[in-house]
Amino acid sequence: MDASGEQERMPRFWRAFKVSREEIDGEIDRLKAIARPANGRRLSHIVHPQSTTNSITPGIRASIEVIMPGEVVELPATNASSVRICIEGRGEARIDNKAFEVGRLDTWSTPNMAVQTYANRGDAPHVRLMFSDAPLLEHLHALYVSDGTAAEAPAAEGEGEPAGHQRHPMADFVHSLPTGGGALKTYHAFIDPEVVEQTALLWRWGEGKAFLNDMDKDTPDLRAAIIAMYWNPSTGRTHGSTNTITAWMSGGVDPNWTGRKWDMARSHRHNVTALNYAVAGNWKTIVEREEILWGPGDLVLTAPAWAAHSNGRFDREAYTFAIQDNALLGALNGTIMQEYVNRPPLHLGARPGFEA
Repeated sequence: MDASGEQERMPRFWRAFKVSREEIDGEIDRLKAIARPANGRRLSHIVHPQSTTNSITPGIRASIEVIMPGEVVELPATNASSVRICIEGRGEARIDNKAFEVGRLDTWSTPNMAVQTYANRGDAPHVRLMFSDAPLLEHLHALYVSDGTAAEAPAAEGEGEPAGHQRHPMADFVHSLPTGGGALKTYHAFIDPEVVEQTALLWRWGEGKAFLNDMDKDTPDLRAAIIAMYWNPSTGRTHGSTNTITAWMSGGVDPNWTGRKWDMARSHRHNVTALNYAVAGNWKTIVEREEILWGPGDLVLTAPAWAAHSNGRFDREAYTFAIQDNALLGALNGTIMQEYVNRPPLHLGARPGFEA
């Protein structure tokens, strides 16, 4: 295909999209009422009208999971990562060698290839929203889902990893080339890279809420004082909850609230995609001149990639949970943000950023 002389174009962004609390609650009730599936998993995807891959954004899948009282669900290991938030009831999670109990609005991450078991020991349904990067891996034809047999199959003679594995010295060998600034490494580096441990992390709602409420709200840009990132330290400067997904909690009590108007942030845009699930309070989003009102229990695609948007609230105390793919964009060194629409975009992480 000859593309000589053609100008590269940015893809058209997906339109903003709202799923109401009534729609989500209706699907939760349906999942509660069905017979227990063979694999035990009561699951529905929330799909954007423009998606062809059961996703809510091009790279994120949003799902509703329900576990009824007394049920235990084991999930197959997959190389997709995910973030979950509990929206109803309580449950027990065992992810690899970590076990914890979760309640309403607690959030946790699941690293790639983790062994997961969830149980509901209570007398009320346990309901979660799950956000996964599986669509991205599917697009690359790189998604792996274990069928449970790999761990059971004996290794053939001469195969398998010996006990007490030691990395080969050549795995860290670097040959710097005399010109050009590049370097060479051996195949050992690819097959045995340095390990960065990934474990499930838990963010308790009560602790995050207290942090937001204690932040100084006397700032010219209130948005800078009401957003907290659910950060996984192993992701470093890419600022993720997993290596691709970043969860946030926004809001808090505003002591300066007058109650006379919407408190809207300035319009801005970025190639990071953002979803919001309202926890408390009334919210408004303006996306490319389309106005969307949303409140507790609504899930909204508030920021399609590169769409100009502004978010605001109309309550003294309001909270919203957000999911973005900025960790992925950060790892790709491809995050572009235009915080001021009359100024040039910034290449975040590769160039200095801006003051909030």
